[in-house]
Amino acid sequence: MAGALVVEGEGIVSRQSGTENVRSVPRSGRDGKTNGVSKADKRAIEQRIEEDRERNKRLRESVWAVSGDDDTELEKMWEEGSDLSEDDYVIGLEEADERRQFARYHQSLLQR
Repeated sequence: MAGALVVEGEGIVSRQSGTENVRSVPRSGRDGKTNGVSKADKRAIEQRIEEDRERNKRLRESVWAVSGDDDTELEKMWEEGSDLSEDDYVIGLEEADERRQFARYHQSLLQR
C-alpha cells in the first residue's frame, strides 16, 4: 500500500510507508527549471493562488455585509421568501405540539 505524501517545504516531499521514509528532492535541469517548472511560472502560480484567495475572501464578506437599514433588510427577506402553504401550516402545528410536550415534561421535572 502506498504511504502518505507529506510536503515539507521548498518542494521537498516525503512518502511515509510503514517504517520507511523516502524523500523526493526537487531536481534542477539544465534549463534552470525545478521539476519542469521555472521560477517565473512558480511566481505566476503563486500570484494566481493569492488572487483566488482574495476573491473568495471578498465573496464571503459580501454574504455577511448588511446595509444597516432594517426596513430594507425586511423588505428584501419579504420579497425573497415564499408564500406559506398547507405544508407549512401542518409543520407549524407539529412543532407547536412538540414544544407543548417538552414544556409539560420540563414542568414535571421541576415538581419532583
